[in-house]
Amino acid sequence: MLAGNILLVVLTMGAYLAPYINPDSNFLFPILGLVFPALVVCNLLMILLWLPIRWKNALFSATTLLFGISGCSKLIQVRQSASSRSCETTTVASYNANFTKYLALASAQERPQLEREFSSYLSGLDEIDILCVQEVGRLTSGYISSSMSLPYQHQIENLTVSIYSRWPFTAVGTVDLQSNTANTCLWADVALAPNDTLRVYTVHLESNRADGKVPEVIIEDVAEQVDKSIMLGLLKHYQEFSSKRVDQAWVIRAHAATSPYPYVICGDMNDTPQSHLYQVLSEDLKDSFIEAGLGIEVTYDGGIPGLRLDYIFLEPEIEVIDHALEENIYSDHHMIISQVCLP
Repeated sequence: MLAGNILLVVLTMGAYLAPYINPDSNFLFPILGLVFPALVVCNLLMILLWLPIRWKNALFSATTLLFGISGCSKLIQVRQSASSRSCETTTVASYNANFTKYLALASAQERPQLEREFSSYLSGLDEIDILCVQEVGRLTSGYISSSMSLPYQHQIENLTVSIYSRWPFTAVGTVDLQSNTANTCLWADVALAPNDTLRVYTVHLESNRADGKVPEVIIEDVAEQVDKSIMLGLLKHYQEFSSKRVDQAWVIRAHAATSPYPYVICGDMNDTPQSHLYQVLSEDLKDSFIEAGLGIEVTYDGGIPGLRLDYIFLEPEIEVIDHALEENIYSDHHMIISQVCLP
């Protein structure tokens, strides 16, 4: 038991180092960052196991968790630290819609009722001013356009990310991530007021694939199966795709650095807060969950539990008034919503 605890401490310390080590140089650290939530839970269980037997040994895991409190704060916030400043707010949301497969794969008998429920769900999100969507196809786009009051849309045919807005765009464009039609990035300058513009990026970074191959064509209406062999394949190629995501993140950061306006970067980054990718994207930027979130934020509801993969990053001068996670059953990702105030 003691030997197992020491091994657990070593692995947890490795996970603490993961954000600072480029995945190009080591295959183990990206995986440790991925399983970081599980390592935290295991340390907590180890503390509980030691306390009635030999309480001094519980200090191994207790000290380890205290040492990595900053890493834990990326997953759980115990208090909201949002600004109390009174200002004109804008509500920005990010949502990986998973091509609305929940409805697309439903039976002919169930689908009409599910469509009504999904449309009602979307229409209830009327506080959203700007919606960044990933894995959006014709089906999802149709639901959003018909159910939400967001008349302005930036979407390019055959690309599966988009931006919807209550206000018009003054300029739009793409950021080439050198991948397929699903893993890409769009941007738009949103005219919130005559002299108030916000640049918004919607991003879907490289997906983890069990066979290590990036498909040229994305099939929207095929169910995703997760079993042991697929999980082993994901871990086998995780370093490769982690490295690709880091390269893509640098491309986005370089593009955002040229923005004449304050900007936000929203999307499914396909990596955890305890990763080098997060370190690249969050450097000198705010993470809306850390700024104003409360509780545990798990944005992915797929085969691996406890993952936070979706983020809203903002420039420091943009104040975060509120952050919330909007749970839903229509995708394998939950929507995140941030209320912000421009300088």
